[in-house]
Amino acid sequence: MLKRIMLTALAAGAIAGVFMWAIQAATVTPLILHAEAFEQKMASAPAGAAAGHAHAADDSHAEWAPSDGFERTAFTLMADLVIAMGFAFILTGALALSGGAAGWRRGIVWGLAGFAAFSAAPALGLPPALPGMQAADLVARQIWWVGTVAGTITGMVILFFAPRPVPL
Repeated sequence: MLKRIMLTALAAGAIAGVFMWAIQAATVTPLILHAEAFEQKMASAPAGAAAGHAHAADDSHAEWAPSDGFERTAFTLMADLVIAMGFAFILTGALALSGGAAGWRRGIVWGLAGFAAFSAAPALGLPPALPGMQAADLVARQIWWVGTVAGTITGMVILFFAPRPVPL
């Protein structure tokens, strides 16, 4: 049984990770590349022009970044696969613990509920921010994310698993 659960999670995570990578490559990566080009332009500007910028161009302390092209694409795909497989393991474990038959239809419903709780609901209230974009403090955004996820999951548990009230 454990072997089936593990293989199911790996397969579902791999499929979801490839889809996630393709969507990210088409929608998010161009925005990130544009933001990085803007940051590099600001960092290489003369000192007076970049006075309001947090860091100046200093090659001795340059951060590592993947090169554009194959390296960036490969690392993005690997990261998306690992993240999707991690969520698939959590989802598969939750399905196994919830009891009942866990067919592909139920898995899709639970996957959509997970997407709603972990991605859609937090993004509705506080959209993701690009590099260099003005956004709320990181700690405040993380608190928002955790609170929104907890509230959404609590609402779904009450909606789908709480006993129905007896009609009067």
